[in-house]
Amino acid sequence: MKKLTDGRYVGTGQGMHGVYRVAVEIVRGKIVKVEVLDQHGTEQFPDLAVKEIPKKF
Repeated sequence: MKKLTDGRYVGTGQGMHGVYRVAVEIVRGKIVKVEVLDQHGTEQFPDLAVKEIPKKF
């Protein structure tokens, strides 16, 4: 795997309920934080993913 460059990166992706913005923080070449900046989900989905996926990093 290619080494990741340290920093904070913001990207977007299209979801079923709109565009999502996500920030990823890289420290010493590893992902240390994932943060959902904008979300448009419902209480069940993808709000559950928004809460659970960042914990896995």
